[in-house]
Amino acid sequence: LTAAAQPTPGISYQAVARDGGGLYSNQALTVRFTILETDDMLPVYAETHSALTNQYGLFTLTIGQGTPMPRRSIGNFTKGQRHH
Repeated sequence: LTAAAQPTPGISYQAVARDGGGLYSNQALTVRFTILETDDMLPVYAETHSALTNQYGLFTLTIGQGTPMPRRSIGNFTKGQRHH
């Protein structure tokens, strides 16, 4: 038996959703991630995710696997050329 695996591209992200009134338990959320260029603070990449929290308000997503926002595809983001 031979098994092979490749890592999933992206950055794992986990958070707890809450506000001043407490946790968002068992709730549907829309989460947006945006990478900004530090020189002029313009977005170079943005994506949205649909998430569902558990009873503790916890949700887990992978940045890079969401729905890219218009004109903000991950292919337009080139690391190493500018500070983000």
